[in-house]
This record gives sequence, structure tokens and C-alpha cells, in this order.
Amino acid sequence: MNVEFVYDNLKMFNDDRTEAAYIEERKKELNEKGADKGETWEKKWIASRELIWEPKCMELINRTPGMKFKQGDSDAKYTLVVDAVWLYPGYNVGVMKKGSKLNTDLTLSTDGRQEQGLGEDQRNGCTRRYLPRHLQQ
Repeated sequence: MNVEFVYDNLKMFNDDRTEAAYIEERKKELNEKGADKGETWEKKWIASRELIWEPKCMELINRTPGMKFKQGDSDAKYTLVVDAVWLYPGYNVGVMKKGSKLNTDLTLSTDGRQEQGLGEDQRNGCTRRYLPRHLQQ
């Protein structure tokens, strides 16, 4: 089964701020600590989708007995669309840490488009226990 990740409507924290707003706030905060720190963090934040979040999610969903999930499988009959809708990035400050949380909407379709959906579900999952230190707030 093909898997597609979508981040178009991602909200952050309990106040449901947009990811774009979070990125701008965090960049500003980091740039006050040193030139270009914010831009460096932003690049790592965006790259973490493909480098950390998606592989971890694929690892977890491939634990499903009798099913094989793969990103970019254009030959697959079905597509599972994993729409990340809410994220709490967690933190790790040495003596204290709190795990990240991710809520997703899942849509199963024959062509990856919601209008051709076969079913939908909401899940709290595909989470990583802790985001890497360079991505924490």
C-alpha cells in the first residue's frame, strides 16, 4: 500500500497556531541568540519530516500484520494519506523532558485523493518519543 504524508493543515501546541507561525516565532527567538541560528533551525525542522518523522511512522505502521506500506509506491492499488493535523514537539532540557505528540487524519483511497476515499480515521500516533535536541523548542 502506498503512503503519502501531508502537512498542509498542521497546527501546533494547544493554541492551534499554524506551523508557519511557529517557525517564524522560533526563528526570531533563535536569531536573537546568534546570526542565522533561526534559519539553520528552520532547515533542520523541515528536513526532519523526511529524515525522522516519516521513517518512524513507516516503521510503526509496518508492524501491521499482513500489510506492507511503502512511500512512493506508484504501482500500489491503494494509498494511505497520513495528514498531520496537530503536533506538540516536546522538549529535552537535560533534567526534564516531555515526549512529542502527533495527531493525524488517515484517508484510504484508490488514487491518493480524498474525494476517492474508501475510508477515514483519526489517530494519535506515528509519534517519536522525543524529537532530536536540534528540533526542540
